[in-house]
Amino acid sequence: MKIKSFIKHKPEIKPLGTYVRDAVSLEVSPPVVPPSKISIEANQSKKSRPHFGSFMAVFMIVFMLFALTMTVSLVSERTSLFGKAQVSISTSRFSPENSYVFASPLSALANGQEKIRVSVFLLNTEGLGVSGKRAFLGQTVELKVKEVQPISDSLGRALFDVSSTKKGEYYIEVGADSQVLPQKARITFR
Repeated sequence: MKIKSFIKHKPEIKPLGTYVRDAVSLEVSPPVVPPSKISIEANQSKKSRPHFGSFMAVFMIVFMLFALTMTVSLVSERTSLFGKAQVSISTSRFSPENSYVFASPLSALANGQEKIRVSVFLLNTEGLGVSGKRAFLGQTVELKVKEVQPISDSLGRALFDVSSTKKGEYYIEVGADSQVLPQKARITFR
């Protein structure tokens, strides 16, 4: 009998346009929930949900404090990210073989006005600068040597300015503590 009743209530087949028109005219309304139930569900969802925003705020504050601490530390103290060659003990012995000299510029006019800067670096056996040593340049009649900084600083550097009124190429002997460096400064006056 159920089969017969099912067959009796056979749905009516409508043309395709009718279904589309009926689907467009449908209105969907949300289910009605009592206000008391909404507030209970909202409170439960807030309690069970993790506080991601609060966590991020705390993380950002901690990160900013760390960055500020590192910045103050690097700025307030003398920091060296790249090592400097220096020995602060003035009684340290320098090694003539490790020490070196160079001139800049290599040539100048022989007018007595233009100067060539001769830089001497006095280093120990480990290649570190030795301070407090008096450097000297070999003297000739043709060259005028001005001692800019004859005592080596914490880098082992001593500075001299050389000028001349006579054209020529000169090899200047350099030393300190009555020891002569094997290298000579080569300068030209034109």
